[in-house]
Amino acid sequence: MNDGIYLHTRYVDPRRGEVREREYADDGTVWVTVDGERSVRCRLDAAAVEAARRAVVEADLDALDDIDADGPDRATMSYEWRVGERRGRLVDAAYPAVVPEMVDRLEETLLRLEEAAGDQGG
Repeated sequence: MNDGIYLHTRYVDPRRGEVREREYADDGTVWVTVDGERSVRCRLDAAAVEAARRAVVEADLDALDDIDADGPDRATMSYEWRVGERRGRLVDAAYPAVVPEMVDRLEETLLRLEEAAGDQGG
């Protein structure tokens, strides 16, 4: 994970040949990369960055074990984070069939923050 990034997600669907990544930067930029093409999704203000970091910590992802594949044709979703002293990586190889509640809540929070930033002109 690059310096200045507090959360990086990577979705890989081998069946569709699709790769999507998101990077949440300390400066508020949310980067999205789809099949190698990188663009800015939105820009979070300082309060939203703090809310996103808090959501990562509260999700307690480091308490989860990696999730093994749960059948054929499953995609893989991985999360890598660095918030203060908390660092880690979680790999869900059974995505979307198996999504822990903590991960689901984190994704909902991030989506709300991104939508609000988009509504404010990103």
